[in-house]
Amino acid sequence: MDVTLVAGVDPFSPRASGIRTHIMGLAGALGRLGHDVTIVGTGRLQGELPVWNFVPVTRESRVSSFRFLAALHRKARRIPIHGNVVHAHRADDLTAFGSRKDLLARILTVHGLSTKGIAQRHGRVVSSMYLRFEKAAMRLADRVLALDRETLSSLRSRYPEQSAKFLMGSGGVDLSLFAPMPRSEARRELGLQDRPTIAYLGRLVREKNLPVFMEALDSLPTVQVIVAGDGPLREDVEAWGRRRKLFRFLGRLPHDRVSIALNAANVLALPSLWEAMPSICLESLACGTPVVATRVGGLDEVIRPGTNGLLVDAEPKRFAAALDHVLATSEEMRTESRRSVEGYGWDSVAERLVEIYRQATA
Repeated sequence: MDVTLVAGVDPFSPRASGIRTHIMGLAGALGRLGHDVTIVGTGRLQGELPVWNFVPVTRESRVSSFRFLAALHRKARRIPIHGNVVHAHRADDLTAFGSRKDLLARILTVHGLSTKGIAQRHGRVVSSMYLRFEKAAMRLADRVLALDRETLSSLRSRYPEQSAKFLMGSGGVDLSLFAPMPRSEARRELGLQDRPTIAYLGRLVREKNLPVFMEALDSLPTVQVIVAGDGPLREDVEAWGRRRKLFRFLGRLPHDRVSIALNAANVLALPSLWEAMPSICLESLACGTPVVATRVGGLDEVIRPGTNGLLVDAEPKRFAAALDHVLATSEEMRTESRRSVEGYGWDSVAERLVEIYRQATA
């Protein structure tokens, strides 16, 4: 089967991001299963291609969603993907392929309730524009996959006439890259003290609810804290960190270094206001590092309280208590944390996805 994955990411960039991780995991696994995979994204061809083809619509590696969409609409008709299944990872991106009559099927994965984040970051005008694209994409798609039950329920409620198309998809994780290693070794590699450690890895943006994380950690002053990521709240986080004795800011990590940071931590904190199925949660658990998270999105589908982490309300005192509890029991949770995501390996995810492709093209 010929499959085209569409997303505004650069497959050759070492920078970690949730969507890029998802795309690269799928592309590799589909290729290993013998399918011909093309990635439509951003950037330039660098070196030999592994098991997929690459069609950039812009030479710039990092572009806004709007600029990627504009380039996609200009070039979508000429991209050589006759007879392919096109699988987009934003609703507006799928609309660029609406006029093509030579595609086997159009698939859309919805990575959470995008309208929330778009409205908060860009305002109501941009949000309403995106909503129009979303409505068009729902009509156009042959199958729409949600990565968590909350998003699936929301889609069915908002688009009841399209509800037969909506299915549960799945996030995934590279189980060979993200695997347990001795915490002391990981800490030594990062130049950290060998002591109890809490980590936050992700974008430094408002929807990640970092004030709750920082206020919670204020009540745990002797714990070592590491933060990795970038975004508009970076200065606030770094200023807060300078007031702590045990704090390390790692900036934006290359994807192959994320597993080291996760292994250095006893617990990963996810205080988000909303999520779908964040890659970093699956990656942390695959490393044997339990997760303390807020009750949002699909986190309750993978976090089993007391076994591989805890789910709490987004309130600083409760979040601090949960972090403290998991910190004290993290070693006992290592084996179960890893075991809890063994069904999320990319090869297993790709096999389930291929069956959805086959149903959509039947």
